[in-house]
Amino acid sequence: MTTIDINGLTKHNGDVEFTMGSGLFLAGTAVGVVYAYVRARRRSA
Repeated sequence: MTTIDINGLTKHNGDVEFTMGSGLFLAGTAVGVVYAYVRARRRSA
């Protein structure tokens, strides 16, 4: 029982870290795309 709990906790922590990393990457990419879009619009206008 204890071993199963430890394995489950480890897997859960790994999933959380993976989700946070992916979310941070997606957020950074979105910010970069929006920043480039705003700069392009300011140049056009």
